[in-house]
Amino acid sequence: MEVVIRPIAHGSYAPFPVDAISCTYNMDGFTPMNAVLSAYGMDREHFRKCARFHAGPKFRTICHGDCYERPQVITVSKTERWDSEPSATDEILTIADCERCESLCMTHFMFIIGKFPETAFEQCLRSVELAKLHTRLRKIVVDVDERCYLQALDVHNRVRKNVISGLCNSRTVNGVQHSKTNQNRCESAHHENSESGKP
Repeated sequence: MEVVIRPIAHGSYAPFPVDAISCTYNMDGFTPMNAVLSAYGMDREHFRKCARFHAGPKFRTICHGDCYERPQVITVSKTERWDSEPSATDEILTIADCERCESLCMTHFMFIIGKFPETAFEQCLRSVELAKLHTRLRKIVVDVDERCYLQALDVHNRVRKNVISGLCNSRTVNGVQHSKTNQNRCESAHHENSESGKP
């Protein structure tokens, strides 16, 4: 699986040909999600009506559309910090995998306010790198604010080396564990999306 860190300039989001896009649900004003939906020519009013799915304190990951639509949009509830939901990236990857997607673009770090969230970004990329063990995804694009691009590359290189080192020590055991975990998450993802009204 190929992992691409893509720098994004402010105010000039360009669509990338993928099967699925993941966004943090926030449609109030000029937000990354609004920029992404506009770039792909999607109906923003449709997604405004989905606000109830992300209302309340519960963190949710929702897939919009059906398996025949491309690209699919996967939204996650807004949080103060990405690393406050350790399973967020895994949930996104599992849903994309269950929907038979081969490529995914993650847009959660495309606009950074203040200091680069290195811990959260590292946590996200670790999940992405570990997914190589079990996913059908062939390409994952992680959009990142262009001002933080070099720092993001450094984090990715460090994560990749750490993951490879860890797998060399326990490849078989980790492979079995992640395979079982992915199967359970896939079942949970289908249940969650059926509750949200997804076809």
